[in-house]
Amino acid sequence: IDALKKLEKRRDSGEFELLPKKEVLILNRKIEKLQERLGGIRNMRRLPDLILVIDTQREVTALKEANALGIPVMALADTNSDPDDIDYIIPGNDDAVRAIKLILTAFADACIEGQQMRKGDEENMEGEGTDAAGLISAYDDAAEDDDSKYFGASTIAKLKNSKLYDDDEESESEE
Repeated sequence: IDALKKLEKRRDSGEFELLPKKEVLILNRKIEKLQERLGGIRNMRRLPDLILVIDTQREVTALKEANALGIPVMALADTNSDPDDIDYIIPGNDDAVRAIKLILTAFADACIEGQQMRKGDEENMEGEGTDAAGLISAYDDAAEDDDSKYFGASTIAKLKNSKLYDDDEESESEE
């Protein structure tokens, strides 16, 4: 990242104009290559809270680095993926463009929705004080509305009628 910044600074200061065309071309290609590989992480100030990986076979280096740094990994895992290095597994076809697009769209929508809910919660806390029951019901209402996008009517009906624990399991855990 530092090399990229230094090269761009040299280019912007006009130092490239003094160099031969061939060297300028080589340095510009190097800048483009570095921007392609490092452009997304260029301005990061801290480690990410989570890494989303699509193809674990192709992104082995990212998995190893994330595990070494203790960063949780969420991955779209195919049958050829090793689940040992993945913290949160999303079973699916990591080779199909439509499957990848579906997963990434749902993930991006959830992130945006979470950020909006967080902003709304912060505004509510500043204005009224904290009402935990109100916040929980707001999250529950939002979650029920979104289920219809991803599940069919029969699945939603089953989810609404199901309990988290069976009565037998509750009595055993209380003893």
